[in-house]
Amino acid sequence: SDVDSTPPYYQGNKDGRRKFTTNAFAPISGSAFNYIMPKGRNTSEGHNVIVNWAISDNLSMKSISSYRKLREATQQNWSDTLLFGTDIDYDTESVSQEFQLSGNTIDGFMSFISGLYWFQEKGDKVEFQFTNANFVPPPATTDPDVFGPAATPLGGIMIETELQSAAVYFQNTLHLSDATELRAGLRYTLDDREAARVRAPSQPSVIFINDGQNDLDYEQLDWLVSLSQQFSDNFNAYARIATGYRAGGTAEREVNFDQSAVFDPEESISYEVGAKMDWLDNRLRTNVAVFQSEVDDYILTLSGPPGTNFASFVEVVNGDATLTGAELDLIAEPVDNLLLTINYAYLNTELENLIVPQSSFLFSGAAGGADRRGDDISGETFVAFAPRHAVTTAIDLGVPMQEGASADFHLDYVWRDEVFSQPKDGLPVNSLGLLNARAGVNNIAVGDDSSLSLNLWAKNLADEDKVIYDLSGAGFQYNTPRTWGADLRLDF
Repeated sequence: SDVDSTPPYYQGNKDGRRKFTTNAFAPISGSAFNYIMPKGRNTSEGHNVIVNWAISDNLSMKSISSYRKLREATQQNWSDTLLFGTDIDYDTESVSQEFQLSGNTIDGFMSFISGLYWFQEKGDKVEFQFTNANFVPPPATTDPDVFGPAATPLGGIMIETELQSAAVYFQNTLHLSDATELRAGLRYTLDDREAARVRAPSQPSVIFINDGQNDLDYEQLDWLVSLSQQFSDNFNAYARIATGYRAGGTAEREVNFDQSAVFDPEESISYEVGAKMDWLDNRLRTNVAVFQSEVDDYILTLSGPPGTNFASFVEVVNGDATLTGAELDLIAEPVDNLLLTINYAYLNTELENLIVPQSSFLFSGAAGGADRRGDDISGETFVAFAPRHAVTTAIDLGVPMQEGASADFHLDYVWRDEVFSQPKDGLPVNSLGLLNARAGVNNIAVGDDSSLSLNLWAKNLADEDKVIYDLSGAGFQYNTPRTWGADLRLDF
């Protein structure tokens, strides 16, 4: 893929989405002009090869080889908010290899899957910061997507990373009866993460960063146990307990880049029970699940004090979290070719033992504000972008046509509750509901072995206009306005 696009637009007030802005750095003070959002480019490629080998009727081998490359160059104009600009260029390259051996006993009592997994990724990033004193429309119709010559460099950093992850796993399923399955599994993981950061050559030191490097190693043994029971053709229930793990690392935007910037890995244990039921001659399906996850050393990213030179710096800290929730799906087909769907999700998040480390700089008082080192800030810290309630409803209508073609119509409404913009200070934004639609004709026969599909679509059909992110009270990002388009697809 090759995508040219602009970065998110952050404006200085939340009275409504701005089409024009007044920029204090405009050539004429107080003048209004179209906001200049520099265009960036994202290119990516990914390839995989899957080889299956049927060793016997009861044993098979699979090889999965993957390669992915990503590069992005983007500039961000913060003129309406933080009064500076950034120029970021980063790229990553990764490869992975997995071997799976799976099979079952002749009598069907036991089935298993085991595997070896290896992953490696290398990446580098260069970031420069500028004043945006000349980040304004040029007087002539020239390319505006550059920083003006009067922009003053504030500093730059270069980061190189390399990580490797290897794992071995085994999962066994016992078919205790035609209706009962007991499943258990183990996974052992090794992670190695290296990162180095240096100040960009010939750059001033006012960016307040120090060089450094870290080489981190982690290992983890995870397990799962689940039991499912098919009580009837229309009723299945299950229970599951599993542990999880997320490797630690080094906080990229810490003032220092040594052991003080290292955060610990997460370890979790999750409990879930649920049921799947069919009713009314399979015209109605109900799925319900209740879960709880207890996370030790939950990873949170805290930003610097708003309104200071350190507002764009972050520190990554660990605490404990409990995530409790439930999900309900209702899927109905009242008549042929008409599908009605309702999904409801509830999530409650609680943080504990979030202690500001003694090595913290941003919360030591030196960056502004009080010295909070050693304080438990769980009561004033939040899990970002985790709505308490969320609902999705959809209507799908398919009208059969000749030779397997169909006229299809889709309408959905997606709503989520109020969410917090970031962990520290919360900075909540209001609930948001979006209406989306799609209509088209699919699987039109073209020749003997080809088909054509044409669909028209619209997102945010009602053109909702709401803040979806609060940047430390200094800037606000709005949801995407109404967009529409057409998709043409040829299968051959």
